[in-house]
Amino acid sequence: MFDRSERPQNYAVRQVEYLRLDGADFKRKVGVPLETAMESEIELLREFGLAQMVGPDLILSEDGICFTSAVKRVFFHESAWKRLSEMAPEDFNIDPFIHAFDLLLQADEGKADATLKLAFRLYSEERHYSHNISTLLYYFLYYLREYRDDERVQWDFYSRLTLDLEQIVTNTRSFLDTTYKLALLFSEDESLVRNKKRESFGKFADWAKRDHMSFRRPLSFFSELIPWGLTIRNVRDDYIHRGQESEPYWDREEVYFYPYTSNRKVRPMPDLFYGTRLPRSPMSDAIKPIYLRKFVVYVVAPVFALELTLGRYLIALFEARYGPWPQYDYGCSFSAGPNIQSLYELICQNQECLESEIYKSTYFS
Repeated sequence: MFDRSERPQNYAVRQVEYLRLDGADFKRKVGVPLETAMESEIELLREFGLAQMVGPDLILSEDGICFTSAVKRVFFHESAWKRLSEMAPEDFNIDPFIHAFDLLLQADEGKADATLKLAFRLYSEERHYSHNISTLLYYFLYYLREYRDDERVQWDFYSRLTLDLEQIVTNTRSFLDTTYKLALLFSEDESLVRNKKRESFGKFADWAKRDHMSFRRPLSFFSELIPWGLTIRNVRDDYIHRGQESEPYWDREEVYFYPYTSNRKVRPMPDLFYGTRLPRSPMSDAIKPIYLRKFVVYVVAPVFALELTLGRYLIALFEARYGPWPQYDYGCSFSAGPNIQSLYELICQNQECLESEIYKSTYFS
């Protein structure tokens, strides 16, 4: 991905997006060990608690994850510590969804507003479902990494997979319902959405799709996700209401799962999601084994994308209403989980699952 003549500092800044620097990879790209090439920079990162060396690798701490802008500055400025206290709030890489509601919390004018009270309740619900999805993702990534060499992990994986798949689509659907109702509170198109269509993303999606509705931001974020959201609802309803179950299997190369164990004709996903090694004859053309890693990316990537886009929209809206973001002087309210790097790597390794055409159709219908 990078030119071999690229400066080590440039390469380091790019790789920090993955929240670590791989020592072996750095040496292969640059020609010298990481700790030799960037001794003074690494000492600064250690001094400020932003990163530490673990063997040959540089691993960002929780503070480093929050303040990746500061880490990047260190790679270019030996005196970067002089700049840290001068950095403007927008220089800090804070989760925009949390950023938006931290800003709203400080808006004295709105504390008694019924709409904002409802917004904070919905925000709490969103955090709940988002954390559930992140926890489930942690287990998926753990199993995908460890299953080859540990028989106990394989048994645990086999017993959990059906439940975890059901839970991740269930929490994703609930996340969509909550964020949709939250966006509706701050939409100029709110008056267009009436009665039961306000109750859930599913009712909104059915109506908007049937009547070919178009919306301005932030509802446009959700109208773009209608085919994907209806796919999530289809799979969730099959597991919750129709008694369907998934069935996993794996070999040394991949983990797959049959989405259903009983014969049911549904609209299949694109071919890239399906494995070609079948342990038994497929029950139908649609019920073939799916790559677990690709399905997880398909489910989770839009969740994080929606949090980012809606969060940025709300930041701009709240700043316009209540003034700019106040001086950031009480620590970061966001810390990433230990497997966030694995998530980024999983998405990078499966970028074909993010093609926009994939998200323009509804599957399992």
